[in-house]
Amino acid sequence: MISVLLNWIYIFITSYIIGSFAYRRLIVFAKYSQNRASVNKLFYEMMAGLALLTAYSQYFSLVSGVGMTANLLMIGTCMFFLFFHRKEYKEEIKEWMENGRRGKVKIFLCILAAFLIALFVSNGNFMYDTGLYHAQSIRWIEEYGAVKGIANIHERLGYNSAFFGLSALFSMKWLIGQSLHGVQGFGALFAVSYSLITIYDNVRERRTLLCASTICSLGPFIYTAIVSKELISPTTDYMTVYFIMWLVTAWVRLIEEEEWEIFPYAYLCIVIVFLITLKLSAALLILAVLWPAIQLIKEKRWKEIVVYMVSGCFLLLPYLWRNYIVSGWLLYPFSSIDLFSVDWKLAKGTVDGDAMDVKLWARYIYDRELIDQTIFQWFPTWWREQGDFNRNFSMVVFGILFLGILTDISLWIFSRRIARTKKWFQYAYLKCVFIACFFFWLLSAPMHRYGFAFIIMVSLLIVGALFDVMQWKRQKLWPLALSLFAGVLMARSLLPICKETLLMARENLKDNSYWIRQKDYPNPEMDSVKLGEITIYFPKDPGGQSWYYSFPATNFGENIQYWKARGEGIEDGFCQKMKDE
Repeated sequence: MISVLLNWIYIFITSYIIGSFAYRRLIVFAKYSQNRASVNKLFYEMMAGLALLTAYSQYFSLVSGVGMTANLLMIGTCMFFLFFHRKEYKEEIKEWMENGRRGKVKIFLCILAAFLIALFVSNGNFMYDTGLYHAQSIRWIEEYGAVKGIANIHERLGYNSAFFGLSALFSMKWLIGQSLHGVQGFGALFAVSYSLITIYDNVRERRTLLCASTICSLGPFIYTAIVSKELISPTTDYMTVYFIMWLVTAWVRLIEEEEWEIFPYAYLCIVIVFLITLKLSAALLILAVLWPAIQLIKEKRWKEIVVYMVSGCFLLLPYLWRNYIVSGWLLYPFSSIDLFSVDWKLAKGTVDGDAMDVKLWARYIYDRELIDQTIFQWFPTWWREQGDFNRNFSMVVFGILFLGILTDISLWIFSRRIARTKKWFQYAYLKCVFIACFFFWLLSAPMHRYGFAFIIMVSLLIVGALFDVMQWKRQKLWPLALSLFAGVLMARSLLPICKETLLMARENLKDNSYWIRQKDYPNPEMDSVKLGEITIYFPKDPGGQSWYYSFPATNFGENIQYWKARGEGIEDGFCQKMKDE
């Protein structure tokens, strides 16, 4: 646990320094004023730092492994920025100290959350995909960076989430001899801390709990209850979901505070580009860009538009570049965008097959011949096979979607005084974006693990917005009824899990073997074969897990006959064999 907490302190300091340097320049450029000691500003700066460090780790991986040198360069940059802004940091710390009791309570809540989350990140159960390819992806980046054609030896390496670069940057294997996997836990702490502070601010300053930001702040707590037992796994899902939940809550706080200046919304749209590099399932969030873009064009703020576009491209470029190197495709596993012809390119049939498998498995259908089924054909199977736990969440989101949309239409027709307000429009706009994201998830790969961000936040956003736009007590009875409906169904799923989580927490406290160091990856016995001078490992159970230590590994030993090394060393990469080889 101590190693995890120290790792998080390191992540916090570096992301804050890097992020504050960049964010302050954006503020000055946009001529936007923001309280120096505001909570929103602190989290905005940290998010900017995490996005920039993720991009940095990917850029660095293009030339080398992401280890000691990458960290030393990052530390040197932080020290330079710290010296450059030393007066501002002193004044900011002074303002935070002058916040008095409220500031201390917020710090205490964040520290408490850190210890509780670290308890599960230090010792828990790894999810299956971590052993399948997550751990291998991180080790590739730690030791070699971006290597041509590694998707040939294991097609899942082609997914190439930017999250793995950030995980490699902060794994600290070069320092302690063990690859830490706690970045996803820091993402959980980030979102949970923001939610705790938001709820505290609403109670202490606004004197209310029944408002949109409070309702949306419940998202990270609900999600933590769902994933806490496997929060030790460095999976792309967790960090993406937590950051999407933070994004919604931050956006809603801007609406509640009637902040109509374009800059904070434009900044959150840059964050969306970062989220897309973590997980392509977040791609449709880009629709949120429309309103800020239209406003900027109307006001002819061309320089700002260019800066925001360049910022987004800076975050996106290394992700696309790594895709090209790792798999030979711009976006894996989408073969419709076919731009390159290189020797290490993964076969189109393999790409299409992987894409079909993801979609079919999410529908609980395991026959590729059924890929063209309509929603009316596959939906009954999906509904039946998802299990009681996931079905309760599905019932919540479908129920609230129907009733919430019906309510909004009624408000538009019968209560134009509410529907004409800018606040109502902003909520309607954000809800439309997330409803579109929800249906994109449902129609593409409707596995709940991929879509909890939209399943949970669509429901909370619809209910929370109703609390905000319905000003009178009698009107609030309707969102209260929706909240009760959602709460009962979610509780049916969450209460048994919370009980298991508490039992696991108690066992973790008893097991003092992980109080210092984080639980390491398993190291199962593997088979191996020589490929020239390179030893390739593969699991005894075909298609099984290879984890971290047996490296490099493929998932099927019999598939080694179909590809070859491009040179004498691992760093030269891999490609498919020609038919006559």
